[in-house]
Amino acid sequence: MIDYGLFKFASPPRTATVWIQQACAAIGLKEEQYLGPHVPFECRGGVTLSCVRHPVPWLCSYYAAIHPNAVGVTAVDSLRSPEATGFSEFIRDLLRGGVGRVERMFAAYESMTCIRVEDLPWSFVDFLEGLGVPDSLLRRCLSIDPVNVTAPERLPIWNKSLQSLVMVSEGEFIERYEY
Repeated sequence: MIDYGLFKFASPPRTATVWIQQACAAIGLKEEQYLGPHVPFECRGGVTLSCVRHPVPWLCSYYAAIHPNAVGVTAVDSLRSPEATGFSEFIRDLLRGGVGRVERMFAAYESMTCIRVEDLPWSFVDFLEGLGVPDSLLRRCLSIDPVNVTAPERLPIWNKSLQSLVMVSEGEFIERYEY
């Protein structure tokens, strides 16, 4: 969790957390408290923000960049499958764990506001505008390029039937965030 004074931010890994931090720095928001961008909110109160991402690309990015390592956040680490020998086995293990596991991981952040990574930078600009940040500062967010993007050649290839099963398993999440 990062407390910027104006709002608090926490989000699972692979959800543009570095970009959000850079955008906050660009508009002059200082970190009043820094526990890390992936640490869920420890107390309620004030404005909170998290990012969500479509489960299919999120799982690819998570697997390519993090798995089988732990990040030290229970909600995220609950998706680990250290014994999985490949992406398809990782996805099968995920599906054996029950419906909506990715949704539950995102929901564990219990944020009052969630923006879709796919809608950046405009979703973040709209969020800041609602908090009264001046237009002159908001424009700075538009010049920040995506960072920490997984190289396409590192992303695993989906087995189409497993991808379909994930879409069904995460159907409520996909519907809630209009993916």
